[in-house]
Amino acid sequence: MVLKCATMTEMELSGYCREQGLYPDQVEQWRLQCELANATARPLAEEQQTRQKRQALEKDNRRLTSELQRKEKALAEMAALLVLQKKFQALWGEEAQ
Repeated sequence: MVLKCATMTEMELSGYCREQGLYPDQVEQWRLQCELANATARPLAEEQQTRQKRQALEKDNRRLTSELQRKEKALAEMAALLVLQKKFQALWGEEAQ
């Protein structure tokens, strides 16, 4: 009914409504309800896409964080080995080489 009346002029709509036993205000209310129903459906789909994107970003963030921690540990270990090597060379001097 709403789609059928969407293209009608005000005069045509009034005549059609009289034939059907309706008021033009009823058709207008139905049209508004249809628009609201469609408007609420779109944000739900957008919300689901946003949720999926957020989950993907959180997963990527966790992966990158663990990779960074692993690299920081390796860097700290390497720095400790270099410090120990310099101390060893300082203590034993030329004999160690």
